[in-house]
Amino acid sequence: MQGFLRLLGSSVFRHPGGRDDRRRFCSGDVRGEEDTRFSLETGRDQRGSRIVLRERLDTGDEPVSVAGRHAPSAFITALPTVACAFAFAILATLVGLGQLTGVDQFAVYHLMPWLTPNPAPVSLRDGLKLYSGSFKLTDAITLIGGALPASAIAVLLAGLLVRRGRRVTAFLLVALFVVGVGMESLLKMLLTRPELRVWHDGRLLRLAGFDSSFPSGHALRVTFLAAMVVTLWPRLAPLAWLAVAVIALTLEFGGFHTPSDVAGGLLLAGVLLLVTRNILSRLPVAGRAQPMD
Repeated sequence: MQGFLRLLGSSVFRHPGGRDDRRRFCSGDVRGEEDTRFSLETGRDQRGSRIVLRERLDTGDEPVSVAGRHAPSAFITALPTVACAFAFAILATLVGLGQLTGVDQFAVYHLMPWLTPNPAPVSLRDGLKLYSGSFKLTDAITLIGGALPASAIAVLLAGLLVRRGRRVTAFLLVALFVVGVGMESLLKMLLTRPELRVWHDGRLLRLAGFDSSFPSGHALRVTFLAAMVVTLWPRLAPLAWLAVAVIALTLEFGGFHTPSDVAGGLLLAGVLLLVTRNILSRLPVAGRAQPMD
């Protein structure tokens, strides 16, 4: 009798189709009840050998492994977002108090070879222009980050996400893109940094265009566009983030923004994208189709 039970217990993996069954089991294709379906993460076969399984949750419940371990709590997953938001708040405070004026002034003197002095403050209408004055190479590189081109591209990419069945992801990215642009405009109205100056034609000119240029809207928008591209085509991630780096450096070397402006735009975009990812990670799989990459 004991021999029969031992033979019956081992038949799970040892009948003629056993190898295929083991392969299906180890790939995580194990189901429970209809309302709590999930694939196992880890387990052990009958000989006690550890087998690693793929975890996949099919409902909105919290992912659970065999050992009963739960997925990271909302507090843990929110830590990067909080840290990024805190860094942005500190940066904005330092800019407003003039603590980074020395850094920005050094950049104006030594790190902006293509700076064109603009003695007049930049208005909202100026920000909506594709470019001002003569069209230069730096204008071509940063053109995609302009308010109108970036908004049009964001709508196009969101439409592609909707066509792929990722409506919630598309809605959240577009909504927080709009929120980011609104926050950028509000901060530029509320925050004014101490004057920056530059020598031009033997005169020391005040760069009024930098008085209220924090944070960089171009840096914010191109980061959002890169995230949308990566969400659609993950293999293009290196190229997308390289483009963000090139545009960010061009904004500084071309004299469009100071280093603190560019850093502020990147941090603000990072906060909003992390918020998007946190929201998507808490949604049921059926509601988000796939997580944001």
